[in-house]
Amino acid sequence: MENEKTEKMKFAEINETDIARWDKYVTRIDSAHFMQSFGWSNVQQQSGWKKSCFAAIDDDDEIRGAAILLSKPLPVLKRSIYYIPRGPVVNLDDSIAFSFLMESICKYVKDNKGIFVRIDPYLEENTEVDLLFADSGFKKLDSKWSFWNGPKYVLWLRLDEGIDALFKKLPGKIRNKIRYPSKKGVEFVRGDLSDIHDFYSLMLETATQKGIGHHSLDYYKKLYKTLSDCGIAQLFMAKFEGRSIATGISLAYGKRAWLLYLASSKEYFKLRPNRALQWEMIKWAVEQGCTVYDFRGTATDDPPSPADPGYGVYEFKKSFGPDFIRLAGYYDYVVNKPLYLLFIFAEKYLFDLMVKGLVWLSKL
Repeated sequence: MENEKTEKMKFAEINETDIARWDKYVTRIDSAHFMQSFGWSNVQQQSGWKKSCFAAIDDDDEIRGAAILLSKPLPVLKRSIYYIPRGPVVNLDDSIAFSFLMESICKYVKDNKGIFVRIDPYLEENTEVDLLFADSGFKKLDSKWSFWNGPKYVLWLRLDEGIDALFKKLPGKIRNKIRYPSKKGVEFVRGDLSDIHDFYSLMLETATQKGIGHHSLDYYKKLYKTLSDCGIAQLFMAKFEGRSIATGISLAYGKRAWLLYLASSKEYFKLRPNRALQWEMIKWAVEQGCTVYDFRGTATDDPPSPADPGYGVYEFKKSFGPDFIRLAGYYDYVVNKPLYLLFIFAEKYLFDLMVKGLVWLSKL
């Protein structure tokens, strides 16, 4: 009986005219992530990825599973690598839909000259999850971190209690730090596309100061316009005496919200705007009806240690009271083993050098 139902399901590509249908399904699944939204996939096309939005659809024309599949061609090899960021999105209890969706994706990658397809599902680490993907032919990687995929260790703040209760739960020292900038005359406002130049200047300053990569002004313009037009992005600004001194972008999709960017000016460090700005972003998430605020990567190992290079970032995020979450990690379905092994070697030994080189060049 199960096979009969599986055969009746179809693997279909969903286009831009059906975004509402896509969002309706994806946002009601617990593992929904903004990287499985049409808006984010359109942003990724700016970085050279090709997108395909696939769904497993049953006899009643209902979506039972979804995955935005990104591909990047490697011209010299005449092959492509495939990636499902923070997906697939499917009810794991729906074994028929899960198996059909994964089998269909793997077949598509094979038929379209893929080397492999990687997934980093938005699911907490769990042996049962590992077994489910293993049954579909995916092998779990040992990596704790990946240069081009989502972080494995993240911080989730539960918002169910409401903003007032969350604020009361914070240590008194943190509450005072949130109040401090306003007492000194800093104003916090919700920005729009007209603020993107100030946003970029602060991002550039922060990236240069910390030795991390950044995107172009044009990239940030297109990103914010695309995501705000979809209704999932909000830009935040901290201003002092008419000048922008800190900025950030948060996203909300379904019942979750995320910290995407946060940057500030070193010149106004003594005004300490970052923590208060982050609190404004959390307040916005509560207003959107979100139940979880994801600070995204911890910037540490597991467990976090003061010796970790990103421990200061972790301490800042952790001060708001989120839980340390271990996500499932990374899984690959391999099609062409020789080329896959070559890619894995490059990923392990060459990508890190490339990133350091790009950061060095950005400082020149």
